[in-house]
Amino acid sequence: MNSREFFPDGQDTVQIDNQSVRKGTIGAFIQNTLALRNTELDVEARRSIVSDIITSVASMKATKAFEVFEIRDPEVKGLVEQQLRELASIEAS
Repeated sequence: MNSREFFPDGQDTVQIDNQSVRKGTIGAFIQNTLALRNTELDVEARRSIVSDIITSVASMKATKAFEVFEIRDPEVKGLVEQQLRELASIEAS
């Protein structure tokens, strides 16, 4: 499968397992993970990046990205694992 088959030209979202996944989600997740390495981030910028990472977890899960890729950054791995537990709890109820 190529990217045009997954996201045809002009289409910005796709539904996977009842989750809307926006084009660029995985790329944004990677860039946000890398941005957290910046030791000069102010508190508000860091909070915004962390929020963006947490918000993207459901979409990333739907794409099965976490079944294929291992998160090596310990902070991001912890954020993702916590969010996945919360999602599992919501799905179980």
